[in-house]
Amino acid sequence: MGIGGIALALGAQKAVENLIGSLNVIADRPVQVGDFCRAGDIVGTVEDIGMRSTRIRTNERTLVTIPNGDFSSREIENFAKRDRFLFNPTIGVEYGISAGQLRRAVEIIEQILRDHHLIEKDGLRARFAHFGESSLDIEIWSYIMVADYAESRLIRQELLLAIFERLKAAGLAIAYPTRTVHLVTQENDVGA
Repeated sequence: MGIGGIALALGAQKAVENLIGSLNVIADRPVQVGDFCRAGDIVGTVEDIGMRSTRIRTNERTLVTIPNGDFSSREIENFAKRDRFLFNPTIGVEYGISAGQLRRAVEIIEQILRDHHLIEKDGLRARFAHFGESSLDIEIWSYIMVADYAESRLIRQELLLAIFERLKAAGLAIAYPTRTVHLVTQENDVGA
């Protein structure tokens, strides 16, 4: 009876863990069916939240079933709950321009951000960040004020194209990786 009770208790431990995990998932609601999320190293769309497990459809279209005891103990990132998207690219302009042209490039980029109706105005900035290996790097920091991922990608594209067009119109080129090689010739001193 004692050994059987221990075996039963150990066997029921996982079931109790999953039941408690299910209650946590239902009470906390970190995700809902249809949400795109990351649970540990699994990324995908939640297809079902059951009493024993949660099923996630990955981007590779596989279906992963995670016991709720395990699921509730993971760090869960719910992408569906975003209220905005970070727009934080680094734009590299070519070396060889003047400091005034670099300032103008920063001003152009910041103005494009200010003019866009879906960019949050508080905290937006474009700043010369550093001398890169192949470019003078301008860092952008702003938020796109949409909740839909696909829409945020379209706005991101609009902004990048506007930056490209306006910089080109101002005679400023986007840099690409380059190397400059300096050849030095030495003359041989021949003694007489």
